[in-house]
Amino acid sequence: MTKFTKKAITETFVSMVEKRCIDEITVSELTKECGINRNTFYYHYSDIFAVLSDVFEQQVILATNSEKRGDMEADLCEALSLMKRHKDFVNHVYYSSARDIFIKYLNTTMDKLTETHFQFYYDEYALSPEKQKFSTHIISLVLRSFVIEWIRNSYDIPVEKLAHTTSIIFDSIIDNTLDTLKNKL
Repeated sequence: MTKFTKKAITETFVSMVEKRCIDEITVSELTKECGINRNTFYYHYSDIFAVLSDVFEQQVILATNSEKRGDMEADLCEALSLMKRHKDFVNHVYYSSARDIFIKYLNTTMDKLTETHFQFYYDEYALSPEKQKFSTHIISLVLRSFVIEWIRNSYDIPVEKLAHTTSIIFDSIIDNTLDTLKNKL
C-alpha cells in the first residue's frame, strides 16, 4: 500500500507541475487532487519539495542505470528527449524557488553519465582517482551548461542535433584533456 500511495502522490504531483509552477502548488491541493488526507501525505513526505526530490531521484536512477548505457550521443538524446517531452514540468521547476533542487539532480545525473561514459578513457590513461574525479567534474560542468542554456533558450535546438553536436565536441576534447591531466598535472 505504501508504494502505491507514494506512486499516486508523485504521479499526481507531476501532473500538477506540468500545468503550473511548483510555487503555486500546496500540500492541501495535492492531497485533494490525489484523494488522500494530509496525514497520509506527511507520512511519506515532509513537504512539496520532498516530493520533487523523490521524482528527480527516480529519474536519476533511470537515467544512470549502467546496465542500459550505450554511447554518449544516444544517452544524451534519451535524456534530452525526456526533458523536452516534459518541458512544462522542467520549466515550472527551473523557473521557480525549486531551481536548486533541479540543478542538484541535473548535476548528479550528468556526473554519473560522464563518469560511466569516460571510464574507459580513465583506464587507458591510468589516471589517479583524484584526476578522474576532477576531469569528470569539468566535463560534466560543460555538459550541464549546454543543458541549462538549452532550457533557457526554450529548447530551440532539436534534441538530436544538440546530442550529436555535444557528443562530437566531447570526442574532440576528451583526449587532449586527459593527456594534459596525465602528463602535465
